[in-house]
Amino acid sequence: MRPIWKGMLSFGLVNVPVALYNATRKKTISFNQLRKSDYSRIAYKKVGNDGTEVQQQDIIKGYEISPDRHVVISEDELESITPAASRVIEINDFVKLEQIDPRHYDSSYYLVPEPGAQKAYALLLQSMAEANVVGVAKFVLRSKEYRNRL
Repeated sequence: MRPIWKGMLSFGLVNVPVALYNATRKKTISFNQLRKSDYSRIAYKKVGNDGTEVQQQDIIKGYEISPDRHVVISEDELESITPAASRVIEINDFVKLEQIDPRHYDSSYYLVPEPGAQKAYALLLQSMAEANVVGVAKFVLRSKEYRNRL
């Protein structure tokens, strides 16, 4: 299994090189639509309300605020709010696990120390276990910021 992200786990003045792995795998089946006569895949065309095909360069993004009313968002505006890519998982706080509402859990990951960092990582885990706390961290994965518990 390959890591989906590599970087540093940071807390205080300590940085530990780590790799991030998915802890779960989606078990859904997805089907392709095929033409019955020759089993070729069906392409989807993007069409406007008038039935004409819309080219990719003519497509913009917008958020519907009421029926037939949209706020248009430019690519520049989207880029300006996209968090900068980072190679750091920053632990911001340590809290009791029961203080975190499970509804905030999105995905589960394994965080594994890189070779040579096992001792520092084990010390962090041991300290958290003795204090009965988990770390609350934030990091950017694929242009999206996550706030997770460790």
